[in-house]
Amino acid sequence: MQELEKILEEIDETIERYGKNPYIDGKVTDLCYGMNIAKDIIRKHMNDGWIPVEERLPEEKINPASQDFCEYQVTAKFGNVKDVRHYKYGNGHWWHGPGIVDEYVIAWRENPEPYQAERIDNNDGE
Repeated sequence: MQELEKILEEIDETIERYGKNPYIDGKVTDLCYGMNIAKDIIRKHMNDGWIPVEERLPEEKINPASQDFCEYQVTAKFGNVKDVRHYKYGNGHWWHGPGIVDEYVIAWRENPEPYQAERIDNNDGE
């Protein structure tokens, strides 16, 4: 894990170095965007996709089916108890029902895809 953290630090330093370049163009912007995607992939393997809210918040997206803000899986902390829940994120806040629950959310991740059994093709002539 420490090796991956060192890699993330090096990527951050590189992004910062490129970001300070006075001759920034589309290629540099694309490079930094790609490096941020690489960081997300590394983090996913480090902690099963959980992203601390201190690190960053999700993009605000609208669910096309419900026309409401997208829901994320979150780790919420209530005193000493941590619990996994589903909250919506939008307008810069975490929502549950009618209330803002920002102070409880400590990490988030995209909702995983639902389980699907593997499809077995039966090509044995039956």
